[in-house]
Amino acid sequence: MTDQICVKNIKDNLWCFLFTIAAYISFTILPYLLMRFFSVGFDDSIVVMLVGQISLAFFSYKKFSKIFSGFNFKFLASKENLTLYISLFVLSLFQSSSAYIFSANNQYENSHVTIPLVVVLLFIAPLYEEVFFRGLVYGLIKLKFKNETIICYFITTLLFCLIHFNSYEMHQQLNIFISGLMLCLIRERTGGLFYPVLLHSAMNFLSLVMK
Repeated sequence: MTDQICVKNIKDNLWCFLFTIAAYISFTILPYLLMRFFSVGFDDSIVVMLVGQISLAFFSYKKFSKIFSGFNFKFLASKENLTLYISLFVLSLFQSSSAYIFSANNQYENSHVTIPLVVVLLFIAPLYEEVFFRGLVYGLIKLKFKNETIICYFITTLLFCLIHFNSYEMHQQLNIFISGLMLCLIRERTGGLFYPVLLHSAMNFLSLVMK
């Protein structure tokens, strides 16, 4: 798909982009609003967010997957892809261990782990966030900066950190930033979202194990 055709498709679907961005922000803060102002329990709030995230992920993929290259879930079991995934997984293991040690030294209090939280972190969040960030957002930024891959990595990752506003400690944001760069790298190198979703799920799993 040429850049001219892609730009035209973006202009024709501008309201969908704006709706998706607004919905993403809304679902991100919804649990906090429900718990603070409507006395909804944590688990129930997570379930509401989960349903919204699943719906938005399917909508985003159906609407935008044909507009941007690499916005797909094709599994390419090449030696290069598998080697890259394993390498980044090992790096994530080291990163999660370092973050845990730093948190323990600073007496960081971990949140209570519940079944809904596990489901969201291991299944919903990886799918939902990769469709949005490494699919939609990365595709838009890459169209703007064309071959400036490093710039695309950094802008996408900065936005990824920004939306995780609840992780306010410096070491938490650094952990998210490094993870975001790795997810952009594997998305670019593998040409799709399958490996980013798999790696994102593995990262979240390591974080849960460290708790």
